[in-house]
Amino acid sequence: MRELFFRRRMRFMELLGLSVHGVSQNIRAIGLVILIIFLPIALLKNLVFNQYYIGLFELKEVLDVIDAGQASSEVRMQFFESIKNFALYQFLTVLIGIALEAVGIAAFVLIIHRWVMGEEIRVKEIITESFQLEGKLVVTGLLFYVLVWVGSLLVIPGLYIGINGTFYLTLLTLSGVWGPKALNESRRLVKGYWWSTLGYVLGLGLLHYGLCSVIDMLFLWGEIGLVQQVLYTTCTYLPQSLVTACTALLCFNRDALSGGTLLRQEITAEAVEL
Repeated sequence: MRELFFRRRMRFMELLGLSVHGVSQNIRAIGLVILIIFLPIALLKNLVFNQYYIGLFELKEVLDVIDAGQASSEVRMQFFESIKNFALYQFLTVLIGIALEAVGIAAFVLIIHRWVMGEEIRVKEIITESFQLEGKLVVTGLLFYVLVWVGSLLVIPGLYIGINGTFYLTLLTLSGVWGPKALNESRRLVKGYWWSTLGYVLGLGLLHYGLCSVIDMLFLWGEIGLVQQVLYTTCTYLPQSLVTACTALLCFNRDALSGGTLLRQEITAEAVEL
């Protein structure tokens, strides 16, 4: 299969079709990754989210009191306490994505890469490899987040940096580059294709939103408890695996056509010319 990526630029629908095929072919491995890695994350995420929304509600109540002209010293202390809690839970939410969810996404990338290369997929080995990348994922993820956040203050730079970093996690997972090198390598693969990459990102975002909306209708009805929230969040990682697969395949295609080494086995000249 890997010969496909060396022939020409692949279109969105081709990559999406391959992604659906890849996820369906490896649904057992992906399901195990979701259960082992993402289920505990879903529980932690919802616990933090609940506290985050409580903090947001408390902050709103304090602001309403201040707006009403009742800003006593006790209210001011409560205001600063609410700000502190709100910032803490906001930071924890970001940290979950950078430090924990990134490990699971790296596992998805490893599954898709092995599938493309025709290699045996051992879930235990893949999970071990993905956790070994934890330090690099955290450092690079924090760097990327800060750059996008700072750029977002001016809107356009944040979008530009975000699209340029589309492939950093795939590259980090498979080639070991991290930090600024991973972001620079991702930018190299985006260079000359920025607008088409933006189109891919928007298309995958809409796809993810649509699939999660379907899951939303299945789980989030009636009185919503913690168990229901956790199940919903866990199930949303299945659409995430599809988005990750499509992003990884696009990265493989760009890398192959630029002489990269992600699909490292030798490709015969005859296969490339087909």
